[in-house]
Amino acid sequence: QYLTCGANSKIGYWDAFDGNAIRVIDGGDAEMTCLDIQPEGEMFVSGSADKLVKIWHYDDGLTIGVGKGHSGNVNKVVFSPDQKNIVSVGSEGGIFIWSLEGIKA
Repeated sequence: QYLTCGANSKIGYWDAFDGNAIRVIDGGDAEMTCLDIQPEGEMFVSGSADKLVKIWHYDDGLTIGVGKGHSGNVNKVVFSPDQKNIVSVGSEGGIFIWSLEGIKA
């Protein structure tokens, strides 16, 4: 599977073999700008034009944490190599390092 996001505020799950949509979930009220999937596949993180960083449970498609702090669109999100942090970059130039345990609800 792979994930996509975009201006429609949706996150799409797609079959990597045949390219068919598996499901689509609502990502929020603003354009979804970026995604990163945890290597173990248990979670993914998203950034959006509403200035939020969200952590999602991959299988359930539910938000399990929200990070607030950027004053501009979130343009990039990535899990750290040790999987203990998330790094986000905003259009305002801010670079945030979020503790995964601290951001989870």
